[in-house]
Order: sequence, then C-alpha cells, then structure tokens
Amino acid sequence: MGLFSKPGTGRLALTLATLILACDTTEHHVKRDSEQTGTEEPCNSTATATKNSKMFDGKLIPMPENVSEILYHSSTSVHFIREAVSASREVLSTAVPLIIDALIHVAYSSTSFSDLLLAELLKQYHSVSSGELKNLSSLLVDVLTLADPLQSRRIDQAIYGKKDADIEGLLALIDHQHTTDSCRAYQCIKTLVHAATQSSLVKDKLLEDPGKWQWAVSWLKEKMDGGGDTGSSLVSTANDAHSGFDAASNEDSLSRTFHRTTSAVVTLAEANAILAEFDSPMEEVAAAAGVGAGGGNPNEMEIDGKERLDEDEEMPPDLLEMKD
Repeated sequence: MGLFSKPGTGRLALTLATLILACDTTEHHVKRDSEQTGTEEPCNSTATATKNSKMFDGKLIPMPENVSEILYHSSTSVHFIREAVSASREVLSTAVPLIIDALIHVAYSSTSFSDLLLAELLKQYHSVSSGELKNLSSLLVDVLTLADPLQSRRIDQAIYGKKDADIEGLLALIDHQHTTDSCRAYQCIKTLVHAATQSSLVKDKLLEDPGKWQWAVSWLKEKMDGGGDTGSSLVSTANDAHSGFDAASNEDSLSRTFHRTTSAVVTLAEANAILAEFDSPMEEVAAAAGVGAGGGNPNEMEIDGKERLDEDEEMPPDLLEMKD
C-alpha cells in the first residue's frame, strides 16, 4: 500500500500538494538561449505562477532544499511521482485536484520530472483497471496541454511512445488492446480528442502519422455502428434518442467492454473532425491536380475499404447535443 493510499493520509497529500504549489520552481526550469544577449536564462514561470496566484496572492516562496531533493532528484522523485499518480486515481478524494495541479506545477519546464511523470502515467494507464482511468485521463490532458518549451516533447512521447525507454504510446495501446479491452482503447481516443481540442500542438502531432489516427477513428465508428455485435446502427437511432445506447459510463465501467454512450457519439464526431482537417488539404491538392475524378465524392475517404461519411452525416445534430 502506498503512502497516500493508507487510511487517514488524505490530509497529508493535501498538505504536501499545497506546499508544492506554493514553491517557486524557476531554478529547476530548462535553460534556453536568449535571442538578444546570447546567454542562457531560465524559462519564464509566469504561466504556472498565474494559476496559483489566487491561492497565494501571486507570491511564491523559494523551494526548501529537502522538497527540491524529493521532487528533482531522480532516485526520490520517481517514488514520489508513483505515489502521487496512484493517489490521483482516488475518485472520491478531495485532494485529487490539488495533487494534479502540483504535478503540473513541478513538470513545467522540467525535463527530468516531465519524463518521469509521463512514463509513470503511461505505465499506469496501461495497467490499472479501465474504471480507474478517469482521473488519469484528466491528468494526462493537463500534461499534454501544458504550454512550455517541453510541450512538443511530451506530446510526442504520449502519442507515439519512447522506444529506447520501452514506453508504449496511446496510439499503440489502442492498437494492441482494442480487442481485449475496448473500454480502455476508447478512453485513449477520448483523452487524445480532449487534448487536441485544447491544444493545436496535440492535433498537429496526431496528424503527423494520419494513418494511425485514421485507423483509431474507423475502429470507434465501427464500434458505434454495432461492431458486428448486437446493437443497431448508430444512424438508424437518429429518431430515437435513447435506442441503442448504454446507460453505463465508459469512465466508470468495471468491465473491459466498450459502451455505446451519447458521450461516445460526441467523441467520435470530434475525432472525425480532427481527421477531416488532414483530409481537406489533401483534397484541395488532388482537385488542383485533377485527381479524384471518376464519379466518387471527393469529401469521402477510404478507410479499410469503407467510405468514411462526413461528420454531419455520421452524427445527427440532435445526438451531438446530448451529454452524459
């Protein structure tokens, strides 16, 4: 049992997270070359300081040496990160939001902490029960959308993994577990969609290898259309808002089976919209070159021998407005 998992340690986690959020982490930020002087200087910490300004009146304290050693010394930080990420999975804990904020605060512009945090986060995202991924997904979205000089690096590792460290990215997880744990695979897609809607860098990184994202979107569409199982076609349920959809939530599910929920309808539409942003420039080039003639609709794309309909055709507007 971990430190923060023991009975009665919720207050300890809350206190530690608050202390971390009160500390100035500037001295641990990566250095960057000053364009004007040619010297190296710390990255500006205004972004993270602003987030905590209401709590601490904009005044952060110098980080105590023992706290710095726990957070930034690899031999101790790896244990702290493991405990903190595990604690963030506790759905009912009031300390969870502060724990997540504290992790993001320390990760800002810190290469070592960012790498260790992302490695542990992906490790737990792969191994814990699908019903425990909700808070991990929130933390992962915050990590991916954290705007600093390391954002692109973190996004690349989260999406595509890091082979030399044996870290599997989210797209690989979808590919490997879509048959054995479709609920987990769906939550990977939903997390990437949420991050992509908040950060253009996430969207651009997904489209660097559009074939993998295209496959993930196609798989989710097939699951929503019934996936060859029992449920009826998604489009056929347009006139019956509740027909063919599960009341269970994929985020709180105790099983590995994907549930066709109204939230999944929205996720599919948004995932499809991201893919469409890659399709549009390709179609413009093809049209200019006279490619695509032959009677086919240039706004449709072949996916595994099937045509992907426009977002509006897939998702009736009345269904897209639904919320869980």
